[in-house]
Amino acid sequence: IPSFPMMVTEPTSNDVLSGRGKIINSHPGNVHFRSIVNRLKFEYVKSQKSDKKVFANVIVESIRSLNPPGRFLKQDKETGMWYDIGEKLTLAKTRQALREGAPVIEKWMEKKRQKQQQQQHEQQQQQQQQ
Repeated sequence: IPSFPMMVTEPTSNDVLSGRGKIINSHPGNVHFRSIVNRLKFEYVKSQKSDKKVFANVIVESIRSLNPPGRFLKQDKETGMWYDIGEKLTLAKTRQALREGAPVIEKWMEKKRQKQQQQQHEQQQQQQQQ
């Protein structure tokens, strides 16, 4: 294993780029990454804490299994070259993406659960009155 990161001059359309801004957000790999995250986010929020790490692994593996394989890259500000951020940061980035918006989803799920309980209670009262 080399002691220095492999440098990439040009990311592919399957690579997920770290950073901020319109160019990063609109990169095809980032758009695809977010679409996978958004498809799994509801299930992620519903899952037990012990199961949550599986979701990040599934997303990372789906990016890496593309052709060409997607990588998780960050640009070196001095050289302009890109380098792989490594497994630890890749998983951290993915878990963070899954957590974004989670409180809103949890709140919505709780309201839905309360509404269902209220409807069940009303149905039980109606049945008792008949």
